[in-house]
Amino acid sequence: MGSSTPLVQKRFDQLAKRILRAVYARAGLVESQREVAAEAHAIDTWFKLDPALSAELARIGLLGRMIDGPSTLFEAFHDAPSVDDYRDCVRKQLLADHADVLEARRQKGPRPPFPRLWILAAGRPDAVIRGYALAPSPTYPSAFVEGRAAEHVGVVVLRELPRTRETLLLRLMGASEVLREAIVELGRLPIDAWERDVAMPPLLALRIEIPQDPTDADEREYLMSTMELYEQWALQIERKGVEQGVKKGLEQGVKKMLPRLYQARFGAPPSAILAAIDAMHDADTLDQWADLFTAKSAEEIAAALTPAASR
Repeated sequence: MGSSTPLVQKRFDQLAKRILRAVYARAGLVESQREVAAEAHAIDTWFKLDPALSAELARIGLLGRMIDGPSTLFEAFHDAPSVDDYRDCVRKQLLADHADVLEARRQKGPRPPFPRLWILAAGRPDAVIRGYALAPSPTYPSAFVEGRAAEHVGVVVLRELPRTRETLLLRLMGASEVLREAIVELGRLPIDAWERDVAMPPLLALRIEIPQDPTDADEREYLMSTMELYEQWALQIERKGVEQGVKKGLEQGVKKMLPRLYQARFGAPPSAILAAIDAMHDADTLDQWADLFTAKSAEEIAAALTPAASR
């Protein structure tokens, strides 16, 4: 873990953000890198519950139970966060609350609830746990530690989570053997499992972003551990092609995957992009778009697809 470069750690941190976005998009508004101050403090992932969709939280399982208020912040670390890292996270939580309070005052409304902060740590942050007297949570698995009730801060030590289906999506945000085991478990789930539906696009997006001959050990291991998942996905697309005609099946499979890849990286696709995908029936073009959706920016994708929608 310690040998990974900042770029490599950033890639794996992105995986956690994408999985969180894919999960919580079912129940409300999700934003990544949400700015909370003029000095460019950015929250990894910010979730605002849509009351009309609150029933979805029960279907999400453990990640749903972690939402205990209208606003929740997530900070992910592909290692054990330091005391300074912890302080930075709490600072963002306080700034987010301050912004909410100011907005409520402008609207002459009541004080909004203090936002929950979850820190997802691949390794155990012993210095943080000792220094802030974090204690095991009475309502979550033993890998969860929390501060005082008024602080509304919890840390999830991902490598200490029990190996159950309930914790699978959280463990997919972990590192090393925890991530490898979770990937194997995901591959064993039924093809129509909801966990596969939300996790496969982020996992495949990261796989394509990693260089094909990486020098980093974590990246090499990730390519190897996701090979079977990738082959399962390719086989699923191929089987659909056999059932519906190979060309038509590949077209529909790619069309279904493109919005998910976009969602995993940038959030909900704009209507113009969805319309362009729906209108395109050329398999070679769709194949090129798959490369765009996994490697290019949202602006480059929009520029490439918008002209195509008019053809």
